[in-house]
Amino acid sequence: MAVVARHVTGGDLAAIESLCEVESHILEKHWGPYSLPRLMERSAMSCVAVDSKGAVVGFACFHHVPSLGDFSPASWLDEVQSLWSCTYLDDLHPSTTLVLQMFFAEHLHDEQVLNEVIKMALVTFTEVERIMLFLPVKVPLFEPLIGNFEPLVLKETVDPDAVDVQALVALRSDFMGEMQVRTAVVEDHDDLVPIFKAQHHQAEELGEFFLAQMIQEQDDNNKTLVAEVNGRAVGLLSLTADAELETLQEVFELEPFDYLVKGYAEEALRVKESHVEREKRRREEHTEQIDRVKEEAKMQVEEEFEQFLTERQEMEEEEEGGEQDRTPEEEAE
Repeated sequence: MAVVARHVTGGDLAAIESLCEVESHILEKHWGPYSLPRLMERSAMSCVAVDSKGAVVGFACFHHVPSLGDFSPASWLDEVQSLWSCTYLDDLHPSTTLVLQMFFAEHLHDEQVLNEVIKMALVTFTEVERIMLFLPVKVPLFEPLIGNFEPLVLKETVDPDAVDVQALVALRSDFMGEMQVRTAVVEDHDDLVPIFKAQHHQAEELGEFFLAQMIQEQDDNNKTLVAEVNGRAVGLLSLTADAELETLQEVFELEPFDYLVKGYAEEALRVKESHVEREKRRREEHTEQIDRVKEEAKMQVEEEFEQFLTERQEMEEEEEGGEQDRTPEEEAE
């Protein structure tokens, strides 16, 4: 039976409680005392697994820090490394590590549910490279965790009686596989056709060898890439440079993407700098013109004033000369 994982919604709580109620005493033994609403509210991600009829058959809760063990939220990974041997875990960092805080599923589907919820967590948190799990030290590892989570070994210098939890880890590569992206080849056709038909309702109308033809006709302006996992093509991306750029610019707001024009930002900067330089020159020329007009006006005023003084002096000299030329009889009169 197909099982699909999805994020928890508010309407799932009753179904989850009903699912967990049957073995609640075992769940408390495995995960410690719990409150489902509190877990769902405070978790980094809570998800359920549903069957083909939509019935909830599994529940999982993930967090960024463990709820079991006396760990400090700010430095819990440092404490983990001080207790357990983690030499084979690269890049052990909070941003790349997630904690499975609780898990439960119907026993008929538990293996499938675990795989689905962990894959969902790894897809959601793309930077996470590992999922850790902490259980009471006296609880033996149970299905379906056996074979999916590997226990960490305590360091020789650590007293086992002083540690009340056991630490386990599952790596991304164990669930997702290593993905390689490469140029598509015609031999990928058989792997890609089922995927294409499942996601494209008009696949049949495009012809039986549509994908093969598209892959074969790649050139400098048309490229096709595939994602390969374990030697099998699992995804395809077709790219083209043959686009009507003017139409795209008219229909979409492309200014944040430089209107899809290569070098647009550089050209816009050059135009702006050119405009700023022209404006600077214009202001300088305007200032020079004003200074020149002021200087000319000043000179004109000085010349007119000097001319006025000269004319006044000449008039005064003429008046003084006229008085000296008058006779005594003219003065007596």
